[in-house]
Amino acid sequence: MPKSLDYLLGVRRTQKRCGLSSTASLDTFDKAGPRFLIRPRSRLMVSPWTLSSMKLGSTGQSITTTRRWTASSSVQGRQGDTMDATEIYILCRSRSKAIADVFLDAFGKSRIQAAADYPYPEFADEPEIIYKTPSELIERLEKDCDSSYSVYWDCQSVNEPEQVMLFFTSDGRMIVGIGGPKSSIESELQRISMLVDGEYGYVTSGSCPPDSFDEFAEMAAASTLPCVIEGRLRS
Repeated sequence: MPKSLDYLLGVRRTQKRCGLSSTASLDTFDKAGPRFLIRPRSRLMVSPWTLSSMKLGSTGQSITTTRRWTASSSVQGRQGDTMDATEIYILCRSRSKAIADVFLDAFGKSRIQAAADYPYPEFADEPEIIYKTPSELIERLEKDCDSSYSVYWDCQSVNEPEQVMLFFTSDGRMIVGIGGPKSSIESELQRISMLVDGEYGYVTSGSCPPDSFDEFAEMAAASTLPCVIEGRLRS
């Protein structure tokens, strides 16, 4: 059955959020489960440089898109494995709009929101409310500590990361993130951690952060790349 445009935009949104391949079978997304949940009512704003082509293929109903940015640096782990570092995530000690604003102003002064509006709760079939700005949404999420949400901005300045991100977890924590770091991984990890009072942090390529403190701490501890453990940089 042909997929609607809204559904395809939802697929693109999930690709962008979770670092999935830019060419993917729609059946994969249908069966992926809650972690890659897509609602056909996605309100993602798509500009020409974000989405260059989107089409249904003759086999497997594939969707073809072009990512805006690619890996900007490479790091080597303690055991010799290398990877292209595309995202840095830091788990904050507190879930605070004030900390979120400090982070966003430090790393994304040129940011523009990546969504037209923000249905709340996220992925709800019938939203309780639809916020027009990220600021309104973050104020709500600061109070509703058991609600999870992912918020994205695209940066326009060449001196800033390609993306800045906030993730609110279902256990009352907040994660900040950047995509496409502009300087060394270790210096960015340390800078972000000090700025937001980070507790754990890690570098990754191709995945979104976990939705809980325990899972995030486990991911950081298991990393063979530079990371932050209990507030300290581990090279």
